[in-house]
Amino acid sequence: MQAHAAGWDTLRLFGVHPELGTIRGDYSGILVTLSVEIHEVTPEWIKLGRWTAYRHEPVKMPGMVPTWETKR
Repeated sequence: MQAHAAGWDTLRLFGVHPELGTIRGDYSGILVTLSVEIHEVTPEWIKLGRWTAYRHEPVKMPGMVPTWETKR
């Protein structure tokens, strides 16, 4: 909820490749493949465990779908 309030959209957080799902980790939102504690959320970045995920404009991977809409 904090990420949404800070302007993070569904695809940046939970997006995956439309055909391959999470097999393409480089094509996944920042919360899909990670199971780490979120420490801080801002409009520009999210601190996860020991690293920071930065928000990029526009979304780098066109065609992403939410993980719950993928075939895998």
